[in-house]
Amino acid sequence: MNAKQFNTLIKTVKIGKLVGNARYLHISAFNEITPELNDFIHLIAKALKIPQNDWNIIKLNTRQYRLSYLSYPQFYSDSYPALHQSITVDLDNKTQKLGNYADTENAPILHRKELFISKDNELYDEFVSITQEGEAAGLYKNSRIIGFKKSWERIIKQNGYELVDGRLFRATAVLDPTELNEATIDLYNTPFDSQD
Repeated sequence: MNAKQFNTLIKTVKIGKLVGNARYLHISAFNEITPELNDFIHLIAKALKIPQNDWNIIKLNTRQYRLSYLSYPQFYSDSYPALHQSITVDLDNKTQKLGNYADTENAPILHRKELFISKDNELYDEFVSITQEGEAAGLYKNSRIIGFKKSWERIIKQNGYELVDGRLFRATAVLDPTELNEATIDLYNTPFDSQD
């Protein structure tokens, strides 16, 4: 497949998240792309000995003959999963570049996960719900500053929210464990009417 054919096939892809000059989609949605593109993605991975368990998101460059194999191991379990590894393949120059983010504290993270998958995926509605929480909290107002873990956590805090098990809660609604002891009622000092 040459660059022109690659570009033509990518234009047919209607699923996935479009960011700048790239379209991202989860491997579970590959049934919604052309068989030729699906086969090509897997053929390149096989030729470069990129194991299937080393990636689950593909980044298709819409202007260059380039694709990236991205690994988000907690894609299904984390509301905003972090990137662990990327392998960018430049097909024009026949080069590949490895990026390792597994040990960094400020890895790139994903938002709007429902865009990466098919609407018939069993988790689609849950992912939509997570996105709606973020929208309601005003977290997506400036999408250019939320792509990395630390800036995302800062935006959440600045908007008065906290992440609890991957879901957003108003910071005022989350009890600090140290406050819990102060809030408990001492039954021995509570007046009871023994007549009742």
